[in-house]
Amino acid sequence: MCPRTAFHNNWQNEDMTWHTFENLSRSFTRFNTIYLSGWGEPLIHPRIWDMVALAKKARKKVGFTTNGLLLNGTNLEKVLGLIDIIGISIDGASTETYGQIRPGSVFKEVIENVRQLIQLKQKRRQSKPKVSIVFMKMKLNISELISIIKLGAELGVNKVVATNLDYLAKPRDDSLRIFSEGEVAEEYQNIVRQARETAKRLSITFRDYPLAPRNDVVNCEASPLETLFVSWQGNYSPCVYLCLPINGKFKRIFYGKEYNCDNLSFGNVNQMSLAELWRDTKYQTFRGQFIKRKKAFEKYSSRFGYSVYHAYPESNSGSELRFDDTTSIRTAAEWLDRVEPQASREVENQIARISKEFPFPDECQTCYKRLGL
Repeated sequence: MCPRTAFHNNWQNEDMTWHTFENLSRSFTRFNTIYLSGWGEPLIHPRIWDMVALAKKARKKVGFTTNGLLLNGTNLEKVLGLIDIIGISIDGASTETYGQIRPGSVFKEVIENVRQLIQLKQKRRQSKPKVSIVFMKMKLNISELISIIKLGAELGVNKVVATNLDYLAKPRDDSLRIFSEGEVAEEYQNIVRQARETAKRLSITFRDYPLAPRNDVVNCEASPLETLFVSWQGNYSPCVYLCLPINGKFKRIFYGKEYNCDNLSFGNVNQMSLAELWRDTKYQTFRGQFIKRKKAFEKYSSRFGYSVYHAYPESNSGSELRFDDTTSIRTAAEWLDRVEPQASREVENQIARISKEFPFPDECQTCYKRLGL
């Protein structure tokens, strides 16, 4: 059985050729969603809408993440007519902050483009596309997290997602991150708490990534058991974090130390079919480590009467906790701590044991995604 959740693609330094995309499209039947994003801006690709049309012809959900600057005119109409999911990267709630993080882009134009998208969607009584604002938390903009939620609610988007600056290529990046392997700054904790309260009051869905690492992540955010990433060259890879749009080694800073990493690829769509990839020993070994980890966590969590899979719940407020597929082991531990402290400590011990016995692959060890960040 092949992964059936999503296919991702990226382009930045060069464009994916139509020939490569056509080769890839032969495997679309195995996927539910074709997500045309990675490290670059999808709307600058000269054949982006041909790609979308081919994916829609295969009757698949299609989405991408954009900076929003080109979300107007013909692009706007195409989005309204063809796209199921769209994320818009807005890393500030003011002209000054946004301009500092995204030089060359124009905050007011992006906001107006989003506003027009939502207004036309509502006027036409469409449920799609589902629109999310993606806000990357860092020291430069964390003070505007509450404001971005208010802006999202005012615009009428479906969701605000607050990610972390988690791919760190140089010391300056490391100095800008706000998540911490130690004690998280009280200032940041207060902002996040207020942001959650604001989202609840405004009735807007808010997905916030944690500010501290966690070792109960079962299948990391990139979900290599369900997704497959394909680079602009056509290389098969587990995720965007293990396949950067550069040749040769790339640098990654992890816990303050710099690592030289290699792009991880299991073959190329122009030489290998998805069926051949599925039989590849190296690929199966990589996936196997995730499968063993998942089974170990599920076996342990079944004693609580639920199945653990994803790392984060959408919400877990209130005095009761519903155990379902979106509940993490640690959430269970926090809940148990209020009910039976001894049980909570036992859960924590088992988390540590399983994480040590069934680690993520070596290629993932310097990636913050495996820690839920």
